[in-house]
Amino acid sequence: VWNDLEIRWSYDGDELELLLNGRRTKIDFAVAPILEHGFSYLHIQSSMKEDSRGFMIGPVSVEVD
Repeated sequence: VWNDLEIRWSYDGDELELLLNGRRTKIDFAVAPILEHGFSYLHIQSSMKEDSRGFMIGPVSVEVD
């Protein structure tokens, strides 16, 4: 089953907005210090019990305003 995950954040704010299959939630999120070139990676970790199947991610796109 594929799920859509969208992450919205800004250096100007102090929270991050997550949309998972259209359901929205906000999380406190502050970046200090400001990173000149932004983030270089995204670490996704599940709270599910470990299994041998894993999961697949794709496709990925980035939009910078």
